[in-house]
Amino acid sequence: MPLRSCAVLMLMFCLAWGRAAARDAGAGPSLVVAHHVRHVVVEPDGTYLLTVDDERTLVGPRRARDDARFTLRASRTLDAIVSVQAYTQKPDGRRVPVLPGSIQSHDDDAARATTIAFPGAARGDRLIVHYVVRRHTPRLPGQFDDVAVMPPLVHRDTTLIYDMPPSMPLHADAVGFVPVPGDCPPGRRRYRWRYVDGPNARPEADAVSVLDYGRRLVVSTLPDYPALAAAWRTAAAGKAPPSPADAPLARRLTAGLPDTSSRVLALADWVRHHVPRGDGEDGAARLDALLAAIGIAGTPALVNGGNAYKLPDAPALGVLDHMIEYVPDLDLFVDPAAATVNAGDLPPSLLGKPVLLLKRGTFAMTPVLQPQQTRVTATIAVGHPQANGSVATTWHARSAVDAAVDKLTRERARRLDFVCAAVDAEDETRLRLPQGMRVAALPGPASVVSGGLFYRASYSLENDALLVRRRLTFRHGRATCTPADAVAMRPALERIRRDLRSRVAVAGSGSLP
Repeated sequence: MPLRSCAVLMLMFCLAWGRAAARDAGAGPSLVVAHHVRHVVVEPDGTYLLTVDDERTLVGPRRARDDARFTLRASRTLDAIVSVQAYTQKPDGRRVPVLPGSIQSHDDDAARATTIAFPGAARGDRLIVHYVVRRHTPRLPGQFDDVAVMPPLVHRDTTLIYDMPPSMPLHADAVGFVPVPGDCPPGRRRYRWRYVDGPNARPEADAVSVLDYGRRLVVSTLPDYPALAAAWRTAAAGKAPPSPADAPLARRLTAGLPDTSSRVLALADWVRHHVPRGDGEDGAARLDALLAAIGIAGTPALVNGGNAYKLPDAPALGVLDHMIEYVPDLDLFVDPAAATVNAGDLPPSLLGKPVLLLKRGTFAMTPVLQPQQTRVTATIAVGHPQANGSVATTWHARSAVDAAVDKLTRERARRLDFVCAAVDAEDETRLRLPQGMRVAALPGPASVVSGGLFYRASYSLENDALLVRRRLTFRHGRATCTPADAVAMRPALERIRRDLRSRVAVAGSGSLP
């Protein structure tokens, strides 16, 4: 059950014109969603048929080619695209069909993206798409969930419909969607929601997911998260039993290692290099089996792999879309799919998040902090100053501290919570002056201590070079910051930035006074 296959192709049509929509938010849209109906007919075994009718109008000048493109995503292993039809309706009534050559598919991890291009689309045109997707293999047999978030465009008429068997009631977490009464087909239970249009927040750098703060609809046949864990255990029990080769492999990989921690990390490192990554499910399942083979208790755990830090009331694999492993005796989380961190560490995107422990059906939290120092050492040969008789003390491309400050100040003003991971950045830069030049005056040390920000900078001469040492640490206690946090940090960050932008006066040959 590939977790990133998207619950009913999660955010499927939100990806359509996604980058253009982001530019439109708060700046006058070039597209308007005139009509959108998303109709899902679910069967008792959890399979379903999804039908989408979408009509959008180009109301302003095209800003990019994405204004006239629509992308739908389907799982390569769980779904079959039954049909795709699209055409452009011109203001004079002419219908221009989208030919097969303008409908292209490409694979992306476990998904298949199908992009529809509307050639020659212009202001006033209506872009119309109709497609049908069949989910032939449910991720959890006998269960269904969906996550819907609308693209940040003007919506005139957007409706989501779920036709369910009477034995499969839906539980919902709806923000910005209102239930609409209506009739039910014979032998079915129909749920209908209408999207409530309204102002869209301008996209902000590193902002948390819209699932945390915005309009969303999450539906599930499972009443709560313990029920989701139980459904996963039932599905896992029906799969192939552990391989007889697991025990000898695990013993060989851990032979001679002195403690449980080193054995867990050795197995996690092997899985990382030998099991395809993707959403982490295969890696976590394999690591769990290897741990069990040598008597180490672990449990797969579900976590959001993006920027969502809150969980909706209705449990959905479209939100808990990444699987890791938890070892209770060590209170240790391991992500065997992570390629860029050491075994035993988590990627920064997984820190400070709730996780569902699947064997227990209970929650835990990933750590907010972990050792992750970034240190940059550089020696730079400075050319002759062009003006003002000074040289910069910071070279952006060679500074971990400058990069960290830039990340924390990417938005001048914020309205949304944002990801603000802990920082431990250090620079050691040697500036070698041209022959015949010397430092005219040595800057004094700099120090900034404010809230969780700690900054130190020192300047000294070492042989024929100016040595600049800087270190910035940031500890917040949470993985996200609020707009109020951003306001409180800004004065200290501006003082740090002024030091980073400082220049050192230089003069002709001679020695430092």
